Amino acid sequence: MDGDLISSDDFFGDTAGRDIEEGDRAEGCQTRNRNDECCILVQRTQDRRQLGSGVAMRNVYPGYFSKMVMAHEMGHYFGLCHINHNGVQNIMFSNAAGNSYADWGLFGYYLNAEPYFTSRDKRNVWRFIVDQLRNEL
Repeated sequence: MDGDLISSDDFFGDTAGRDIEEGDRAEGCQTRNRNDECCILVQRTQDRRQLGSGVAMRNVYPGYFSKMVMAHEMGHYFGLCHINHNGVQNIMFSNAAGNSYADWGLFGYYLNAEPYFTSRDKRNVWRFIVDQLRNEL
């Protein structure tokens, strides 16, 4: 970002307190048994205490779009990335990741009336919770 401020026009949601790496940068992720190209780690201090974390979003027009932003950001909060979520039928879809809205998944979106988390997403969220959010005593 090099000190540039984010315009409110560019901001739909944000997840804080997580180190997020996708694709080749996710190699060697500390979360065991992940089966995607995503690595999200909880940000911690040197003595392993978790730093503050949270999720934020803003409503945008049209409303049918903004109602999905919080669920999408919660996906990041619980360990999911944009990579390999092609098609708007996936809640973790992002056109910023180089994906296109013009996709066959658009029919799935219309059929189900809202995007969904995949079975793979559910397994990786569970792996993140068990590995990254366990109680450190």
